[in-house]
Amino acid sequence: MTLPGLISKALQTRFGDQTLRYAYPLDSWVIEQSTDPAQGMMTLKTSDGFSVCFSIPRAQQNELGEALVAPQATPVRVRAN
Repeated sequence: MTLPGLISKALQTRFGDQTLRYAYPLDSWVIEQSTDPAQGMMTLKTSDGFSVCFSIPRAQQNELGEALVAPQATPVRVRAN
């Protein structure tokens, strides 16, 4: 299990809520073309050095773009710890 997965599991266990998860603040992102023309790459980075790179098929890139600009579908439940 990855560290982010362990942190989410600990939060869910501690507060008894399976919807809780730790969110890392996004500092920067990079979109690049892969050597495979059918794939793109997206790297997300936090200010403390955590980064992850995803390989994304072209169709999924379009879906992601549409999801990012679409109006929010469901109300957000805000919780303070």
